[in-house]
Amino acid sequence: MLFKLENKYQEFFDKFNVNLKTGCLKNGSNLKFATYPYIGSKYGKSIKILIVGLDIGSDEIKGRFQSYEERRISIEDKNVSEYNPHIAGTYFTALFFLKNKLNLQNYWKEFKNKPTFQQVLKNNKKLPNINPLSYVALTNLYKFVSINRKNRDGGENRKYQDKAFELNFLNDEIRILKPDIIIFQSESFWNKKDLLDKLSKFKSKIYIGPHPSWRKSRKPSYFIKQIIKY
Repeated sequence: MLFKLENKYQEFFDKFNVNLKTGCLKNGSNLKFATYPYIGSKYGKSIKILIVGLDIGSDEIKGRFQSYEERRISIEDKNVSEYNPHIAGTYFTALFFLKNKLNLQNYWKEFKNKPTFQQVLKNNKKLPNINPLSYVALTNLYKFVSINRKNRDGGENRKYQDKAFELNFLNDEIRILKPDIIIFQSESFWNKKDLLDKLSKFKSKIYIGPHPSWRKSRKPSYFIKQIIKY
């Protein structure tokens, strides 16, 4: 799988003339490729869940981009009490969708009515021994970010360089990862009907919900109810 993804991303780098050391575009624009996808160490050992966001939001490594392993370590190996609202919400998304396969039902019942995702992860000592994020993969539709951008808020980087190519690229990326479930983390994906219709030809179940960092949706039970099957 990683070999196929590497080849696919090489096509992406060639298409946009990406510097393979820095991730910057050689045309001199203020954009760079920020990271490879996140692939949990146990992806494929249970239900395969792929979570798709709009963009990474910030330039996490100055002067270069993250490798697969660096991306995995930055999420999976991080202390869960330090997760930001996005990753904390993604943790509970994974827990909910994996709860039957991984016998996590009691954890979901215990935590679903807590005020926020982060509160549970910071204050609760009864968390599962396994990290649900180990079993999922994460990617984004928009692959570029402003160089040295730190503020994750706003959609300033949600611009296509080549819309048809980028939508087809995401389609191919999903085909390689072969998820059983695809969860889109933005309700704006409801407007991307061409992409959704293409993906609906796969065997994957498709869901669309809000981004976990949206303040109104940080309560686990409320957030999960907003994730709707396509």
